[in-house]
Amino acid sequence: MLKNNYHTHMKYCGHADGDVADYVKSAIKLGITELGMTDHAPEPDGAMTEEEILDNKSYRYMKKDMVRLYLNQIREQQILNQGKIKILSGFETEYIEGYIDHYKWLRSQVDYMNLGIHFFKDLDGHLKNSYKCIDYKNVMEYAKNVVKGIETGLFNVVVHPDLYMFRYKDKDGNRTFDENAKKAAKMILDAAVKNNVYVEVNCNAISWADINDDSTWPYPNKDFWMFAKEYKNLKILVGADAHKPERLGTPNIARAYEFVKEIGLKIEDKMEILK
Repeated sequence: MLKNNYHTHMKYCGHADGDVADYVKSAIKLGITELGMTDHAPEPDGAMTEEEILDNKSYRYMKKDMVRLYLNQIREQQILNQGKIKILSGFETEYIEGYIDHYKWLRSQVDYMNLGIHFFKDLDGHLKNSYKCIDYKNVMEYAKNVVKGIETGLFNVVVHPDLYMFRYKDKDGNRTFDENAKKAAKMILDAAVKNNVYVEVNCNAISWADINDDSTWPYPNKDFWMFAKEYKNLKILVGADAHKPERLGTPNIARAYEFVKEIGLKIEDKMEILK
């Protein structure tokens, strides 16, 4: 099970349950020693059209007027639980080019940040949904967006870097790890190693297999991580991506570790924050 978790969401984003205290209580009960609070950060004002906001469900992210409350609650729990558990403040955020000051401001407020690309600027200049709009023609645009985020130096972890395989389609309409998907993986992993950024094996989508009565899940994607295994200096974490306090300790996490063992990935138990 998880010794430390650096991917946790709360009610402030509007699509998760529980507050900071609820997660801390659950983590202590489970024996977690470090807990990173990383709710979805607000997006920069004016970065998206109304249509893009709806298509990418970015209305489900934290509002700016919630940031102070969120950070204050983290600080309160750090004080109350000193000596019991180490609590880190963080955000998970997108990266939209042209709004670097917004992301710098977010990073200045917290201990670390996760980069999670749920939408990306496509060849037509519009922001497209990473879950449903990626195929062999535009997958490199997704990868370029991830790399641009990494190269800002603001992010410590790329969470679910293989999310693009969720409904990826090759030229024949099949969900396969083709040469284009491999090129995207190489671009992301090269940048992660070069910039000393962690990448995450994500536990959350494993539940998809149960919901859909399927033996597979959309990510973590086996082909992506078999490819990643060849990177000797790649730093890999397992992240719960919990949206409810009890999901810090679900069977999904044990299944993720079985997945990791099967592939032979070397996993870091603890994140070292260097910036």
